[in-house]
Amino acid sequence: MYPRFVEVHIRENAVISINIDSIELFDDQGIRTCGMEKNRIITVLESYDELKKLIVDAGCCITKRDPRLSDKPLTMEEMTRVEMVGEPVWNSNTRRWMLLIDSANDNTWLDLINHAGGRERWTAHDLRKYPLYRMVK
Repeated sequence: MYPRFVEVHIRENAVISINIDSIELFDDQGIRTCGMEKNRIITVLESYDELKKLIVDAGCCITKRDPRLSDKPLTMEEMTRVEMVGEPVWNSNTRRWMLLIDSANDNTWLDLINHAGGRERWTAHDLRKYPLYRMVK
């Protein structure tokens, strides 16, 4: 299979090509590709709908949300409940499961184990930016 690229505008008259296969996330603020830091995004002039159309027109399928997952992302208050410790949560951006292992009593942070076994500390800002979901029971 040949690599597929989309051209996006980073400034007026400044165009770059991005390999679709490397895109992890895109929204109205821009695009994040594999290997980029979690909080780093390439800012583009195209809107979410324009980016989606570019990707679909290049022959890629943008899949719908998993119907087995809750429609509503988890809040910091829900994540810091005692019964949530040890529960798996779905990271919709990386499309991988994580495990909640600890949280602050004052709802300021969460500790999660990622798919590779690494420990990550999340704040309320991270949770809003990268929503987590639970499986519908």
